[in-house]
Amino acid sequence: MRQRVTGENIDKYTYRESSERILFVEDFESLEELDSTVKTYLETNKRQLSNRADKKRRPSAKWWNFTFPMHIEHYKNEKIWCSYRAPENRFCLDRTGQLIGLTNTTVIFKTNNSLNFCYLLALLNSECMNFRYSHIGKKTGSGLLEYFENGISKIPIVLAPDVTQTLMAIIAEYIIDLRLNRKTLAYTYFEQLIDGLVYELYFPDEIKAASKEILPHLGELTPITDAMSVEKKLAIIQREFDRLYDPNHPVRNHLETLDSVEVVRTIRESLKR
Repeated sequence: MRQRVTGENIDKYTYRESSERILFVEDFESLEELDSTVKTYLETNKRQLSNRADKKRRPSAKWWNFTFPMHIEHYKNEKIWCSYRAPENRFCLDRTGQLIGLTNTTVIFKTNNSLNFCYLLALLNSECMNFRYSHIGKKTGSGLLEYFENGISKIPIVLAPDVTQTLMAIIAEYIIDLRLNRKTLAYTYFEQLIDGLVYELYFPDEIKAASKEILPHLGELTPITDAMSVEKKLAIIQREFDRLYDPNHPVRNHLETLDSVEVVRTIRESLKR
């Protein structure tokens, strides 16, 4: 059984658990390999499953599996999901290999080892890329943006140095845990920090001219891992938050005054409309 992910339960960075489950039998070569309960269920519905159009066209095809399970070879990889339609960029990370999307989701598989996947997640959820996609994606009559492959593939991705990718990936990991544990203040601040770093990546000359650089002042960040307890991860995140949220820290000062950079101000005013 796999959990179904739908557009309705996808948020930025994380997804909400769904009660919907899907029988996923693509890992099995024969019906005999399946659990007896699953096998009985499929055989009870054999007539309906066998009457699908593709199964009729291809008599040699397995009648009990999915018709066209696309990209099945990547389903065990890490994935980034988004809804087909949303009011803004909302991309979530799936490391479980257990989520299945059907008709109203788009998925990005981790297949490029030169790009840190959590770094990509941070870029896609940033304010800057949200603005960029508002000029790429097609708008529906209700004002939602369509997030199809042909649109998402046009998002410009900066291949930052490895050290920068790693730092931004660590912050993305912080955000995921903070969202899951409902630590709103710290989550909001680290999301603003990602926004500031993305502006610095895409508009380096403008940010430098205004003396609003963030990366040189960020310092080293302590990574968190799944092997750590929730308490240990939150303690690390809190320590980094306290350091960077200090009123005298240049990172906080530059984030709070980033609107003084014309390109940032223009983007933010556009997103408010």
